[in-house]
Amino acid sequence: MRITASAVAEEGLSYALADCMTRPTMDTSYEAARALSGKSPDAEGLFVSCPQWPVIGNVARLERETAKPVIAQLAAILWGCLSQLGLREPVTGYGRLLETWPSWVEHTVAPNAVESTR
Repeated sequence: MRITASAVAEEGLSYALADCMTRPTMDTSYEAARALSGKSPDAEGLFVSCPQWPVIGNVARLERETAKPVIAQLAAILWGCLSQLGLREPVTGYGRLLETWPSWVEHTVAPNAVESTR
């Protein structure tokens, strides 16, 4: 299965590099994603890419309010790592990506990885 994505809108904050860790609040990613969703109501999903923000706690809330899947960068990396290791334990409260493991995800264990006994 091939999955393609394209950006239909973007929302950024004009923070100086030094401010990226100190200016965002716990709701900055939520507010930016909501603004983005309003700019592009036809978008099929939202991707929040900045790993410096506290994003993961807002994913489920954004999915409920926008009725769209929301992917946070670090959650996607975690999901990919766990998938490669064959660990598919649902994690609730952080969005659909970590709650579900689609059937199209291939179980390919990396060399030297230990299989889960769960």
